[in-house]
Amino acid sequence: MRNKGVIILCFLWLTFISGWAQATEDRVVTLKVMVDEEFRLGHDNRTVIPRIIAQVSDRFSRMFHIRFEIGTLDSWASDNSRHTLFGLLDDLRKKTIKDGYDVVLGFSAQDLTEGHYAGMASYLTGYVLVREPPFQAPRSDVLEHELAHLFGAVDIRESGSIMDMARIGENYNTFLKRIIRVNRHRTFDPFVFPLAKLQRKRAIALYQERRDLWGDEPDVNIMLALLYLEEKQYAAVENACREILTGYPDMPEVHSLLGIAYRKQGRVDEAIAEYHTALSYHPHNPEVYYNLGIALMTKGHVEDAVVQYRKAIELLPGHARAYGNLGYVYLKQGRVGEAILECRRALGLYPALPEVLSTLGAALIIQGRYDEAEIVSRQALDLAPDLAGPYANLGIVLLRRRKADEAVEVYLTAIKLAPDSSEHHFNLGRAYLIQRDSAGAVRAFGRAIELNPRYHQAFTNLASAYLQQGRFLEAAQASRRALTLVPDYPEAQVNLAWALFETGGLEEAESLCRLALELKPELQSAHNLLGKIFEKQGKMEQAYDAYASALEINATFVKTLINMGNLMFKLKRYSEANRYYKSVLALEPRHSQVYNNLAVICYYRKEYDQAWEYMSEAEALGLKVHPEFKTSLQDKIKK
Repeated sequence: MRNKGVIILCFLWLTFISGWAQATEDRVVTLKVMVDEEFRLGHDNRTVIPRIIAQVSDRFSRMFHIRFEIGTLDSWASDNSRHTLFGLLDDLRKKTIKDGYDVVLGFSAQDLTEGHYAGMASYLTGYVLVREPPFQAPRSDVLEHELAHLFGAVDIRESGSIMDMARIGENYNTFLKRIIRVNRHRTFDPFVFPLAKLQRKRAIALYQERRDLWGDEPDVNIMLALLYLEEKQYAAVENACREILTGYPDMPEVHSLLGIAYRKQGRVDEAIAEYHTALSYHPHNPEVYYNLGIALMTKGHVEDAVVQYRKAIELLPGHARAYGNLGYVYLKQGRVGEAILECRRALGLYPALPEVLSTLGAALIIQGRYDEAEIVSRQALDLAPDLAGPYANLGIVLLRRRKADEAVEVYLTAIKLAPDSSEHHFNLGRAYLIQRDSAGAVRAFGRAIELNPRYHQAFTNLASAYLQQGRFLEAAQASRRALTLVPDYPEAQVNLAWALFETGGLEEAESLCRLALELKPELQSAHNLLGKIFEKQGKMEQAYDAYASALEINATFVKTLINMGNLMFKLKRYSEANRYYKSVLALEPRHSQVYNNLAVICYYRKEYDQAWEYMSEAEALGLKVHPEFKTSLQDKIKK
């Protein structure tokens, strides 16, 4: 039984970003020291605490070139209802933020009814708690034991060792010295894994060597499991945890680790069971509630996940990632304002969270705040270049700015990073549609549908791609499939109406457009198509009204501007036609057909030189001008 100290690991869902510092002299570790009222009553904390910290610091400096310095010493109102060291450490974390210090070191003399541990340390978060009975002199060896945990030292079975499970000694064997030196430059940033990749490999080798030589030392396997998890070796995590639980079934940190490994392997129900077991032993652990929330989200139990995230925040108000995950949930629920609020809260606690920045970018896009969305998405990529979400955000921003070529490249990068994301394939298809690469769009939307057969928006946009290709029967089929999934989907109704319009079904097409407008009066494409239908039926005034309604919604909709220009041309209202066509060129300066139309207008207005300039521009852009028109224009100019 370990009765002098215990190392605990606050396991998080995230994959940490590797980071570390370099130093040639003693590494200085700053301490935020917190003392509860029970300890203050029984000890002269202003003298005794600095003295024992100095003693430990001197030893660490001589052996490992590590020094501990008190940054501040303050009081902590510990919760008298917490009767275990686990509970007290949770309370310390809940009530004390680091404020830029490396380590929070708590001292308590609170009476405990459960357990006999003298101290506890969280390797990942950098929180340490030392408990001494009232009116007994605090022991520097207990403090040294716990601080050694922060540098990778583990409880071992070795008499005389500072890390001995049975009785704390003062010696450091070769293994302990080597593992502490590997951890000497560890980071204390709670969102960054303590060791860089090379140091992780060295640590794994040392722990494996110790395990193979000495066997039953559970902390060795715990550290191995933690390192295996960071290395994404989930089967190895599972094996290490199972080996521990064979002899020590009541270790909550091991059940939590095992739960993470199960979830990473897609075994979500088993993960949830392990989290519940961990909570039965350690009911105030915020990270377990957080991880449970992630597992429930994976199962689609969104509201239950929100409850767990809120519980994690209740237990640890500084849990930035829990706020970030709440933001993600709210975004998926369409609660965009709340999503932004939760993301801002997360980033206020810790600004360098790329996943949260990505979620915030997506929410800002929905609100039409594209410049802000671009800024936070690029910040996310600066932190995590391999994160797919920010690329998807940037793609939407680029499409909004009519930069389809750049958007395609961005979406291809997103797909490379997350090939099974139906949304990324869908957005790539949208970019191809804007490029008028209908074949690419068909492929992209088809892949999105393969990944998500109920993706009604993908069916609707697939219909748009078929319409570009003139495959009207297939466009109708894709639209009907979307309407089977979502019967009151106005965009699918308009696409079906287009397919019917092109195949002569004008009356049904008109009915579908009117139905779409009942559902969504601001749907510009429906007004535009109604204009085409009326024009085809010879109802020119109604066509004009329909096009005008479309342009009231969006005055920069190029298709409607062209249709209105064409209508004005048919009505011989050349000045108005000229104005609409020029509006198109202001938006799309390389629109060859519009140059051709302007040339025809100038021809009828006997402005032959200007007509020739427009026609030449159309040809330069690749349009094949009607030869009879060109010949006639040449004749007019010669005369």
